[in-house]
Formats: sequence, structure tokens, C-alpha cells
Amino acid sequence: MTWNNTKDMSENIFVQNIHISPQYSLQQFKQDFKHSARSINPSGEAQVLILENNQVKAYLNHPQEFSPPYTAYLNFQFKNGKLAQFAIQ
Repeated sequence: MTWNNTKDMSENIFVQNIHISPQYSLQQFKQDFKHSARSINPSGEAQVLILENNQVKAYLNHPQEFSPPYTAYLNFQFKNGKLAQFAIQ
């Protein structure tokens, strides 16, 4: 699912009890996804891998084996500190 313009998002999207809405901000992302926020690129794009609890240890030992597109992920695109695009891939 992809929203090229988050103003068109009408669905209720929750990730571990975190509500992702058109008002979601870069500052909130940095608080909610601290590990992923460290790898946000200069254009404002960030990815959050979707892992099962039993996959976390394996990911920490071999992160290269869990890179997109081999693992499901959330793709966030921020512009001027606000969520501009969002995708579940």
C-alpha cells in the first residue's frame, strides 16, 4: 500500500500502538523509531523493517540478511518535518 500524498490517507494505521497519520512528524518518528531514525537519508526518507519478535536477535547478528526487499518494511518520506509519503512494502 502506498500513499504518494499523505493528505489522501483515510485509513487508521498503527505500528506497535503508534498511530501513523497525515499529521505524523519527523520529530515524532525520531522518538518512536530511534534505531531507524539514525539511518534517515538527507532527502528525508527512512525505512522501518517489520520483524517478528523471534527475528530480532538474528537481525542484530546479521542485519544484511534483512534488508528490503527481502523483508517487509515501512517507508517514510518526510518534507519540511512532516510526513509527505508513506508506504507499506
